[in-house]
Amino acid sequence: MQQKMKIFLGKVFGNRIYLYIMKLFGLYNNVISDKNLLDADIMRKLLSETDYSLYTNTKGGKFWGNSGAGVLPICVNTGKILVPLRSKYVNEPRTYGIFGGKTDNDETPEHAAKRELVEEAGYHGNYKLIPAYVYKSSDNTFTYYNFIGLVEEEFKPILDWETEAAQWITFEELINLKPKHFGLESLIANSGDLIKKYTEN
Repeated sequence: MQQKMKIFLGKVFGNRIYLYIMKLFGLYNNVISDKNLLDADIMRKLLSETDYSLYTNTKGGKFWGNSGAGVLPICVNTGKILVPLRSKYVNEPRTYGIFGGKTDNDETPEHAAKRELVEEAGYHGNYKLIPAYVYKSSDNTFTYYNFIGLVEEEFKPILDWETEAAQWITFEELINLKPKHFGLESLIANSGDLIKKYTEN
């Protein structure tokens, strides 16, 4: 059925609107990951034609959703932090941030953060979730819940289309890292001591 929907919506509205509709209905990751539906060449074409400056905030803010949540993984044994580089296909492209995204309907921030770590880093292992800075936009249209995820060992993330690369770095390297997403900047500014605490092993 998804294949028929793609063909129909693609013909009527074009690939850009098709992907936008799929993301609105929470089916976008299925489209991206379904290798039987889209091969690599088609996927690159769709992504290159997609407008990622679109927003779904119902309060008028330029955000994807009304609230979001994410995780900054820290390995307690090495004291290093896993930082993702956002891909060119998302808002604020090619900036360093954390693994995260918008919360789905009736989803708690904790559940959303854990789901995003699975979707964006492919991580299914055990870890402890520590609440950190809660960002609120100046116009009160958006709230973002940051968490620190304490893992025992460094892992190799399995990245999806939203992330171009990811690296384990020290706290000092995190401070000097550029360019940062504004969300990561605010997290460090408000929860820097907390992050540093868990990197001191």
